[in-house]
Amino acid sequence: MRFTKVLISSAVVAAAFTGPAFAADPAASGIAFGGAFDFSYDWAANDVVSGHVFDNEDDAFVFHQANLSATKAFDGGVGVGLNVILGKDANVVSGDLLDGDDFDVTQAYISKAFGNLTLTGGRYVTLAGMEVINPSGNLNASRSLLFARQPLVHEGVRASYKLSDALSVTLGLNNSQFATSCGPAFGALGGGVGVGCTQGGAGVIGFSGQRDNNTDTTIEAQVAFTPNKMLSVFLTGYTGNEDFGDGGGFGNSANLQSDTLDLVVNLNLTDMIYVGLNADYFNTEDGAGGHFETKGVAGYAQVKLMPKLRVALRSEYVSADGDAGFGFGGIGQSIRTENTLTVGYAVSDNLELLLEGRHDRARGGGLVDVDGDGTPDFLGNEVFAPIDGDIEDDQYTGTVKVIAKF
Repeated sequence: MRFTKVLISSAVVAAAFTGPAFAADPAASGIAFGGAFDFSYDWAANDVVSGHVFDNEDDAFVFHQANLSATKAFDGGVGVGLNVILGKDANVVSGDLLDGDDFDVTQAYISKAFGNLTLTGGRYVTLAGMEVINPSGNLNASRSLLFARQPLVHEGVRASYKLSDALSVTLGLNNSQFATSCGPAFGALGGGVGVGCTQGGAGVIGFSGQRDNNTDTTIEAQVAFTPNKMLSVFLTGYTGNEDFGDGGGFGNSANLQSDTLDLVVNLNLTDMIYVGLNADYFNTEDGAGGHFETKGVAGYAQVKLMPKLRVALRSEYVSADGDAGFGFGGIGQSIRTENTLTVGYAVSDNLELLLEGRHDRARGGGLVDVDGDGTPDFLGNEVFAPIDGDIEDDQYTGTVKVIAKF
């Protein structure tokens, strides 16, 4: 039934975009198609992978996603875009982790250009973050800790204005940043799984994947500075309210103020060497004055050793601090770090093979629900699943991944 639903949804998407013109000549329709396929074998030394977004399987082959997109430009500066995801990752993007159907409409928007001003309305990906949902747009096979705390998609309206060739600004009004619901609660820095009302996304539970069930408004703003082909800087902010749903996933039982500040810096030192930086600050406050905040920084480096061979490094530090009784299981400060090494080999222009090793580590305080019974088991730094029966303070994972893009 699930597979049938995916096929029907995909057929409807294709038919809506293509029509009779596509049957005769795809180019004649004026539609631009693109996509990526992500398939991997994911391995973990621990029994359960904690704190990762998409690569959370243990010793398994996983078809993560088929990321398919289509855009079309019309006369008068009007454009439309559609982006769908099939596969396991779709359930994280949609927020439907428990009963997902491996299908998500990630983007569906209409845009209109007025000279240097472009207005966009609909569903679109976030402005925040270094890394993206599409696997072909990242240096590493796994996603960062910060990616797990950033918003993924928004629904609303967005206005972008190009001030010059080097400077542009974007303002928007969206539904709330993060999906919230009463469902599976993931520990703030990769702890066990419990049950309760949680916020998926930035700075709180730290897992971008609860059902989007509220319509409070969030303001987004970004300044993009690209003075030359070597350097680009993006400063992005989100602020607005979040509402928790009831046990059925609906309702407005608690009001939260949620803020995100995100900095991305890209620097191409040479044609062979790249370095990047992503720094984030997240803060959430409840009506009683309680708060939960997360601060983090991720550094990136890539070196092309040969035309087809590259090595990418990512090193990350994330600190979370929350009030006791705030509702997110946070007491004191918890610190999480990760270091990732990825080797990429381009089999062809459209096919890349990735080999990755990753080490996550946690330390500091934090109430952790290890067995998933809803009751915190201990206060300490051992937050990862056990190896040979002992709770660990670190986690080792690996991936062999194939990415095909077109």
